[in-house]
Amino acid sequence: MDSTRLSLIFAAAAHFTMHLLTALFFTVVVALEHAWPESTYDTLLALWTPAAVFIGAMAIPAGWLADRWRASGIVAIGFIGMGAFAIAAGLTEGPAMLGLALAGIGAFAAIYHPVGIPWVMRVGHGRPGRAIAVNGVFGNLGVAAAALVAGTLASLFDWRAAFIVPGALTLVIGIVMAVLIVAGRVVEPAPMPARPVDAGAAARERSDRRRGSVILLFTMFMMGLIFHSLQTAMPKLFELRLDGLAGEDGLFAIGALVSAVFAVASLGQLIGGWFADRFALTRVYLVGFCLQAPLLALLATVGGLPVVLVATIAVLVGTTAVPSESLLLSRYAPPKHQGLAFGIKFVLGMGAGPVAVAAVAWVQGATGEFASLYWGLVVLAAAGAFAALALPRERRSPPAPAAIVVQPAE
Repeated sequence: MDSTRLSLIFAAAAHFTMHLLTALFFTVVVALEHAWPESTYDTLLALWTPAAVFIGAMAIPAGWLADRWRASGIVAIGFIGMGAFAIAAGLTEGPAMLGLALAGIGAFAAIYHPVGIPWVMRVGHGRPGRAIAVNGVFGNLGVAAAALVAGTLASLFDWRAAFIVPGALTLVIGIVMAVLIVAGRVVEPAPMPARPVDAGAAARERSDRRRGSVILLFTMFMMGLIFHSLQTAMPKLFELRLDGLAGEDGLFAIGALVSAVFAVASLGQLIGGWFADRFALTRVYLVGFCLQAPLLALLATVGGLPVVLVATIAVLVGTTAVPSESLLLSRYAPPKHQGLAFGIKFVLGMGAGPVAVAAVAWVQGATGEFASLYWGLVVLAAAGAFAALALPRERRSPPAPAAIVVQPAE
């Protein structure tokens, strides 16, 4: 198996395990309510806040390092660190130590997005929308598997197994990847070729990059808040609104339903990648925000089985916008600072996690429900749509003179 194929496999595995390990806790916390009855749901959920902060805060250093060192080596370090701290989380004896272990998971989980996404674009740069979309599916499947894995292991054994088993598997993958790197089986791909721009278009491109980057800072944060709020609240939402799922006995069913939601929603990555390779990226991105607002409004009001359907469609629509968002960022970021740019993206996107966790815990603690949360997300989706309208229009490059041979734009 050649280096390109191995790199794509490890990148997919890294995206999967990153989302798996960072989403486990949102189902495990339901079991912890019963294992540690002295703690309430909102106080236990708050243990994830430091981890969410690290996922955002460590993204910029990881991206900066990726612009200067081999991406594959950094991804291998991420595997090993996440796996080790997940095992540690399963061995803790109280909330304080669990919070520290979760923070360790978050610190190493921060590595993947700013390092792995540009890595995938370099490895499979022929069709960037497709490459990002396929890799993104594995990320969504990691989110989907997390609830099922946590619910199953917690039901069959206890909450500790929900951390230890996937943590051990992640650690093994990291060790195998490190061995293959040392053996020369996984090598760094060539940098992506720069898109040729004539002198007359250079000034317009610089202006578009500045304006597009500023707008994306806002829209990426809005998208992150919406996604993390949906992900964090979903297990508890299903427990509250679906009959017969309250308490520890319903944990497996809750985990299975949440997994089904994110598994189906992962198709949004493929749909979004297909659109991104064929239509204007700004339009694809805008439609994602526009469709989310009414779906979030429905989620604030529906109950029973329809809540599962609406939640699935809402997450699917959000994931459809992800490939276009990544490609827009790559377009606006300088070629030499792609890692740093994606680090900033995930400071905003993944760094929205602490805000989302705090909002979910506060709303549920204050109201016992999530309707107010979803109405707030409607406002965020509308704000994101208005901002996306102001993104620079995509310009067609002028044809090259006949005497000059120019490589096709990526």
